[in-house]
Amino acid sequence: MKKLIGFALLVLLLAACGGDGESETSGENATEPETKETSEEETETSNEVFENEDYKFVFGESEQLEGVRGNQVLAIEVEFTNKSDVAESPWMASTIPLSISEVSDVTTETVMGAVGGLPEDYKSDLYRMDEKINSGETVKAILAFELQSPGADIEIVDSKTSGEKFKRIYNTSE
Repeated sequence: MKKLIGFALLVLLLAACGGDGESETSGENATEPETKETSEEETETSNEVFENEDYKFVFGESEQLEGVRGNQVLAIEVEFTNKSDVAESPWMASTIPLSISEVSDVTTETVMGAVGGLPEDYKSDLYRMDEKINSGETVKAILAFELQSPGADIEIVDSKTSGEKFKRIYNTSE
């Protein structure tokens, strides 16, 4: 019985040490291991398109302007696709998977949305950030942020993944 157990352990040890290594990697039917390039592509950082299972944002141009309360506002054009099952506003959809911060030399602060902070006639052909977009629809919209520290950068990053897959920075002026 001891010899049988010893033999079984020896067979397991040989199998674990790779007795099958050469036969799988040589010949016509050999499969090449996944290359490092493929895994680098998967983690490549985008600075224009953020997409997950529920939403897609294509970030475009921005404009800094005076808001209706006399404060500085950064308006960013986006193409927003709602892939979720419920109607959602671009603003609420952006706050779920993205971290949006105002970054100065000294501090990093969460931005405040400027819902209603844009002049009424500003790019009126685009949807506003608080309008709910139906499931399956793609629209051009405006996301607006109140600038607490004009001159700081607005940084938008993917907050839900390990390893940065999306990063977009908008520069503002004083």
